[in-house]
Amino acid sequence: KSEMRRWENAQLLGTDAAQFSDASANFDIHYVRMSLFVDPAVRYISGAVKYGFRMKEKSDSVIMDLHNDLLVDSIYFRGNRISFGRTGNHGVRIRFPSVLEVNTNDSFQIFYQGIPPLNNSTGAFFKGAHSGTPIVWTLSEPYGAREWWPCKNNLADKVDSLDIIISCPSQYQPSSNGALVSNTINGALRQSYFRHRYPISSYLVAIAVTNYVINRDTVQVG
Repeated sequence: KSEMRRWENAQLLGTDAAQFSDASANFDIHYVRMSLFVDPAVRYISGAVKYGFRMKEKSDSVIMDLHNDLLVDSIYFRGNRISFGRTGNHGVRIRFPSVLEVNTNDSFQIFYQGIPPLNNSTGAFFKGAHSGTPIVWTLSEPYGAREWWPCKNNLADKVDSLDIIISCPSQYQPSSNGALVSNTINGALRQSYFRHRYPISSYLVAIAVTNYVINRDTVQVG
């Protein structure tokens, strides 16, 4: 396990990593709240992702990673829509209305949608079937996270706290990181809320949606 960890750090933080991440190093992300819609029968994802962050350097912009095949609809900062642009390496440059000072704590939210790319080298977003039932799952290690959600695609900035809310057609059941906090059906849609409270890298964030069945059990400790 320790050898694998050293390899992961060497691969994701080494010079090779630059081609897989355009994210800027001038800010730290400490919180992520993902609200996603996925239908296992359709290769498509849409979502709104909110980020709590702290500025490490004085700047009026930051860069996130997101594959160019995915469309950014809008970005909001302090309740207002702000401007953004795409970089040459699957990045999104977010422009704040003013310069943010060092140690500023704030948040922004990205609304996005699209068809995740069919990438044979990462296979990060898979749509298929098992026993005739549609299934979608993600497996982002090492560089695939940007192919289905806007993130910092490296090991240098782990998120301290993560909330994932997945909506899907009601006949399916999502799964994700952390504990299942709520699982409700409203009409034709199911919404499942997962809460994760440990440091996590972008490539370890994962979702899966199909006809899962939830089994519950308890164990007495001590």
